[in-house]
Amino acid sequence: MINGYFDFFKLHDNEYDKAPRSWIRARGKKLSKTFTRLLPADYVKFLKSEIKRRIGIDVSEQAIKDWANGKYGIPLIALGVVCKTRQDYKKIINSIEYLNTNSSHKVILPKNPSEKLFYFVGALIGDGSLPFVIRKETSERIWKIAIEMTSINYVKTVLVPLVKDIFNITPRVYKKEKEGRKDSIVMVINSKIVYRFFEKIIEMPVGKKSSRVEIPGYTFLPHNLILSTISGILDTEGGTHMFTFGGSFNSKVLRDQIVEFLKKIGFKIKIWDWINVKGGWSYSLGFKKITHKILKKLKLKNDDVINVIKKGL
Repeated sequence: MINGYFDFFKLHDNEYDKAPRSWIRARGKKLSKTFTRLLPADYVKFLKSEIKRRIGIDVSEQAIKDWANGKYGIPLIALGVVCKTRQDYKKIINSIEYLNTNSSHKVILPKNPSEKLFYFVGALIGDGSLPFVIRKETSERIWKIAIEMTSINYVKTVLVPLVKDIFNITPRVYKKEKEGRKDSIVMVINSKIVYRFFEKIIEMPVGKKSSRVEIPGYTFLPHNLILSTISGILDTEGGTHMFTFGGSFNSKVLRDQIVEFLKKIGFKIKIWDWINVKGGWSYSLGFKKITHKILKKLKLKNDDVINVIKKGL
């Protein structure tokens, strides 16, 4: 965070963004003016040498001129070069309207933390993943975020609109049939920008995360954002456990964070650890008593989860 703003410059990755065509670029009506005001008089030579020094890529002078006059989006790597102070960064971020790569799709990233963003973070922690996948034919990374659940209506009516609202992206949704088991629904976000946002800015673990995941920034997040995160987790992972409403996790740290916070806001929680069918440890929690306070405080949105709680009232 820089002055309360997310650090968008972390989105550039020298390992995977070696070709300028793959760079993440920013656009905005006021961005070019803000950008040029922060540049020195000999800005072409300055940017050319600075980008070469920082990432070892030689950019053409014409490309730099096109950035400055607004013909093309300005790469984040170039915007980072001109920011000397926190105030410069604030001016640049406030001027960005959307981001894209070599596609025309306009991705809008949140500039500040919000309850709806951290609710979605919780949903990703509960039933989502940021898989680490390399395409065999080209050795390129595949930037894909996926959530798979059996709560089909919840995904369609809550998560899909939420993704549209936060990122200006319509995720792909498809049904997954499972023989002998309840069908599930899969929601996929194919976006390098959004993937990197969660990986590099929110700092969620990539790959097989279940034993390593925790609430991002738990020690310094405001209470309302922790509560939103836990609501998202329980909406995707919550259910009946040991004759009460609760959840089970492969991460002891995550379970303990949830328990600590729920106790702080007045809930009585029980915990238990057990060995799952895969031979690993699972860490569970459950409310000692199911009351209307759970629905009132947590503001859950998944009807399937809400019905589990109502049955126990």
